[in-house]
Amino acid sequence: MSWIFELPNWFQCLLVMSLIVGGSLVGQVLLQKPIRRFFSQTLDDHNEAVGAFIQAYGVFYGITLGLVAVAAWENYEKCCDLVEYEATAFGAFARDISVLPKPLSGEIAIELEKYLDHLIEHAWSESQAGINPPETVFRLRTIHHRLAQFQPRDARETVLFHEALDQLNSWTEKRSIRIASLDTGLPAILWWILILGAVLNILMLYTVRIEPLRSHLILTSMIACFIGLMIFLILIMDHPYVGDFRVEPDAFKMLKSFWKASQAG
Repeated sequence: MSWIFELPNWFQCLLVMSLIVGGSLVGQVLLQKPIRRFFSQTLDDHNEAVGAFIQAYGVFYGITLGLVAVAAWENYEKCCDLVEYEATAFGAFARDISVLPKPLSGEIAIELEKYLDHLIEHAWSESQAGINPPETVFRLRTIHHRLAQFQPRDARETVLFHEALDQLNSWTEKRSIRIASLDTGLPAILWWILILGAVLNILMLYTVRIEPLRSHLILTSMIACFIGLMIFLILIMDHPYVGDFRVEPDAFKMLKSFWKASQAG
């Protein structure tokens, strides 16, 4: 089912709303009479009690839906923060490298620029599929290997070298955390609970007698529309690195623009 997260947001919304709202209305036309016939006269005699029962269920399902939506949003925000933390660590490492003696600082700066360009132009789109591109790993190892070969000549260079090495470790650590979050998302069992809960909620609406049928259809469609919008909201945030509403490398793009501006100046 991962393909559904890659669809455009407008098509996801159309698909979700068509299935939930359309399915609810079609289901009411086809199933309301058989359901009421199954319960015989009981529902008519206790219509108010049935309404109270449906209301209680709706509260529990609404709370569940809201909590899942909040969890999905917090996970999305967390992934945005991971990207910003990684970009900040990258920038700090680049600044530490710039004060090391030449030609080391120039060589590593060139490798960092290549890494940044490849990350923005190629690796980011590949990472949306949960792939850790080997070229970025190779460039990262090249940077680490080149820095490890440096031999400080005095106390000042020793301090700068250790600081740069600490920043490199911080950057790679934050990068690893971001890579590990690429396949984050709600567990499948939670999606099944949301879907089955929506189906049960709609089925309960069929048990209430509201005349005329047109009014009942309008009320059913309003509740189904709200459920559909909430599920659509959860859907577009469930996998933060996939789809139109995805986490973008804006922090790295900003670093790149600052880098080019400093070089031009």
